[in-house]
Amino acid sequence: GLKQINWNLTKANGYFKVYELTGLDKHIAPHFAEKLREIWGEKGITSYDLTNTTAYTLSTKVESYRRLSQTRFIDPKILTIQFETYIYNNVVALLSYDHSDIFGVEIYNEQLARQQEQLFDLVWDQSISVTS
Repeated sequence: GLKQINWNLTKANGYFKVYELTGLDKHIAPHFAEKLREIWGEKGITSYDLTNTTAYTLSTKVESYRRLSQTRFIDPKILTIQFETYIYNNVVALLSYDHSDIFGVEIYNEQLARQQEQLFDLVWDQSISVTS
């Protein structure tokens, strides 16, 4: 289920936005994470990642994805990211990797996706660029 939701990001039209807990390979197998990054790089899909992690590093060997990935730090006093949220196309995907409560859900709704993207952009504008 969680792998499928992450795989569906390969269908993003040009970009996806994510409220991120930690790097992708912390939640799913590293080889699967690299495969996703390869596809995103081949398709030119940019990821816009918001994180509360000050020591963020992008651990990937996929150079095309490294060029397309943008990460910013948002102070948890402004917004505490408690579970992963992806926004792309007309989809909002919510994922919890907490071992006591693992779940994932995708909501396909244009209005919800646009609203969530606007909220993401408001937070993005208050965040600080991270170089990895």
